[in-house]
Amino acid sequence: MDDSIVFFEASQRGANRLDRILDIYHQGSGQLVNREKSAVFFNGNCTDEMKKEVLQTLEIDKEALAEKYLGLPTALGRSTKEAFEYMPSKIKGLVGSWSGRAASCAGREVLLKSKAQAIPTYPISCFLILKSTCKKMKTFIANY
Repeated sequence: MDDSIVFFEASQRGANRLDRILDIYHQGSGQLVNREKSAVFFNGNCTDEMKKEVLQTLEIDKEALAEKYLGLPTALGRSTKEAFEYMPSKIKGLVGSWSGRAASCAGREVLLKSKAQAIPTYPISCFLILKSTCKKMKTFIANY
């Protein structure tokens, strides 16, 4: 199994439970979690003392500070506008690079469906995207 995300309470009790679950998984499957490759991502409300305690209990050295995981933001605040602004920009760049090419109506449709409309598919399946961001993407596609 690769790339699993487990959510738990950042406390001694939560870390002990997760450790037991990982041990049961090991006993049942014969597979060990590689703790050297593992990382823990903490909520902003977690104290440094608690972080240290959880990391020691789980025997994991790394605290994850990644901004993105699988291309999506790991921590979103109340405003998602900036987090997903890359989508309209990417679509605008794609459409702009195609503008000089002479393509039939069917050719343009294939380009749009295979490239431009594929960009927001995964993020939209995971997050609610602002209408203004969707409108920008729609405008770039419609203008092409």
